[in-house]
Amino acid sequence: METATNDVDLLREEIATLRKEMDVLRAQAPAAPAVAKSATAADEEVPQSNRRGFLKLAGAAAAGATVAAVAGSTQQVAATTGGNMLIGVVNSATLVNETTGLQNPSTVSLDDQTFRVNNYSTGSISIPTNHRVAGAFTVSGPDASLATSFRTGVYARTSGPAAVGGQGVFGSHEGADNPFASGFSFGVVGTTEAGGYGVLGYNPTGTNSVGVLGRADAGIGVIASSFTGVSLLVRDGGRLQQALRATGAPAAGSFTVGEQIRDGVGDMYICTASGTPGTWRKVTAQAPGYANAGGSINLLAQPIRLLDTRPSTTAPLNNGFVKVPGNTTLTLQITGTVASGLSVPAGAKGILGNLTIIGPSGEGYAQVWPSGAAPTTSNINYGPVNASPALANYLISALDATGKINVLTYATAHVLLDVSGFVF
Repeated sequence: METATNDVDLLREEIATLRKEMDVLRAQAPAAPAVAKSATAADEEVPQSNRRGFLKLAGAAAAGATVAAVAGSTQQVAATTGGNMLIGVVNSATLVNETTGLQNPSTVSLDDQTFRVNNYSTGSISIPTNHRVAGAFTVSGPDASLATSFRTGVYARTSGPAAVGGQGVFGSHEGADNPFASGFSFGVVGTTEAGGYGVLGYNPTGTNSVGVLGRADAGIGVIASSFTGVSLLVRDGGRLQQALRATGAPAAGSFTVGEQIRDGVGDMYICTASGTPGTWRKVTAQAPGYANAGGSINLLAQPIRLLDTRPSTTAPLNNGFVKVPGNTTLTLQITGTVASGLSVPAGAKGILGNLTIIGPSGEGYAQVWPSGAAPTTSNINYGPVNASPALANYLISALDATGKINVLTYATAHVLLDVSGFVF
């Protein structure tokens, strides 16, 4: 019996050793089990028939079967701290920092894909020339039951404590690894330096599709930020559209200073003080049919005298320093004419100023208008008494398409025109 007891103890030691080796095999998970070489007559071993040999062989066979099962079901090693992803098998990390890495060793090839995932794609992505792609994701398929459903190339979602925050997709071109402090959550974050693009949405076909869509139930859909450059650039056609709200400034809801909306008829409102509903100011709008009639009023740094027909004056427009003949139209180029270092810029739609009549030859009136036939209105009505030495009146007048106005005095007189601002 002593011999039997020794055999059992020896078997226990052998099994313990095999278990240790199995643990090592589990950790290493070799790519494929070794192929047993064919036995030959020279190296063929005869199984031991004694009790001790039988028990050793039985233990080894059981351990070998377990090792084979482990090698066949465990993920294969792809990196020092990670395993390959296996289709049809739940792939989960067993270590906190376990990572599976796929690396393209080429330092020359650019038109290459390191990793690719196709979801029922009948075609393939054509990678642009001179692009090196880390991961390519395609999804399509003629599945009729899903004809109206969405295809998504990459779907990323994060969750966690609000104080921590997170990003569903983080894209960076030589940008900061952590551009935002904790507590901020974003669907897509794009950062860039050295003239790249943080997020680029491109629709080359011209069909009605969306390059980039940002949506938040309560918060900000898209943030555009640049410390020293342009935060938001609208290229090519330069079109920027806002959805219309109810007519007039918001009457309910919470808003923050700086927000702007367009109401049901297209008028723009800007929030000038945060609150519920906040304080709103309507931006100057033009009535339908007056698209070129003007907009905001701009005041010059100081009034300038553009016309003075009196002798020895310095006005750029002067009619040869003689009185304007009665019932004669004088056409003046207002935009671009400089006086005292200032001028009304090209594109102005109208002017604000002062018209003065000096020493008229009789009773009459003076008119200012942009173009065409003279109107039936007047800017000044005068007589020999009330116009001596001068009679002045404030005026607002439109300019014609070339930036000119017409001036007419019914009686012969000196005429002065001062400009203090313009409508643009």
